[in-house]
Amino acid sequence: PREDVLINTMIEDHQAISQKIEDAIAAPSYYSLQRLAQIVYYHIRFEERHLFPHIEQTASAKLQEAADALSGSS
Repeated sequence: PREDVLINTMIEDHQAISQKIEDAIAAPSYYSLQRLAQIVYYHIRFEERHLFPHIEQTASAKLQEAADALSGSS
């Protein structure tokens, strides 16, 4: 499902960012910091454009289902 792809991408990105931070600490250089900044930039764009809207849509639907269930049970 789409959410699995989005979640897997997020996890892989976070792992790559962590690795780039470790690389930058171990061998600081302009290139390592530039690469880290680039990865973080693209990851933030991914989250803002794809992951967060999907979460908002999914959460809204689940909240509506819960509200409907609660209003129907009174």
